[in-house]
Amino acid sequence: MADFDDDEFPRSVLPVADRARLLSAKDEPPGDGLEYLLRVRDEADALPDVLTSRRAARPSSRPLRSLQPEFDACLPPPAGLEVDDAWAAEFLASFADVRQSLRRWDALRRKRRPAEHKLPALSDAQAWCRICGWATHPSGEPVRGSPPTLALVLELEPLAVQTLVRMSADWLEAAWEEQGAGALQRPRALWLFALLARLDADLLADTAARLRLVFRVLTRVRARHGRADAASTEVAELNVLLLILARYFRQAAPGEW
Repeated sequence: MADFDDDEFPRSVLPVADRARLLSAKDEPPGDGLEYLLRVRDEADALPDVLTSRRAARPSSRPLRSLQPEFDACLPPPAGLEVDDAWAAEFLASFADVRQSLRRWDALRRKRRPAEHKLPALSDAQAWCRICGWATHPSGEPVRGSPPTLALVLELEPLAVQTLVRMSADWLEAAWEEQGAGALQRPRALWLFALLARLDADLLADTAARLRLVFRVLTRVRARHGRADAASTEVAELNVLLLILARYFRQAAPGEW
């Protein structure tokens, strides 16, 4: 190790910038990265070790707006349109049998027959809107779609079924806003039933949310009917779909069904 005199300081290996000169022109942008880092360090050194927050302002008397989204409440069935518990249990058992039969038919179809229908891509929402009966003419009359035959429904893959369920929820909500009690027409009800019969019990989160939306809208459609409509086909279709959503897919909270 080299020895140095007391009045002699070793020369620096690397050049050292003039700190005072670099920090003197703070109004000008830094000339290079070194000058920028020196300014940052100088500002950090100038900060006190302890910071005291300002006194909190008085709480406002105005109520805070909730960030939770607001949804339309589910409506109970009108008087005379309730579903009998014994019939509900019997129907749910038969619905489970239908789902099991569809799975068996699907397995047989895959072994014996190729696809019979040329289906549009799932990205073609307008084509599926027409097929499922949700499209309307400019006059407001529904466009005649394709009925959900067994052969057609069996060709839908599980992912396609979940996608169509989500689309149908959006179409139903739009139809409710435009048509009110006439939102659920028979072709649409048939397609909803067919999709629910093919829908996997293991739901994606988005699909479960859309089923809840379908349940809410259908309760409002049913609420537009009265005791005089108890024997109508539309009320029967509404109760069947609501029963499947509430009991089979568990989309009803306690007291909503």
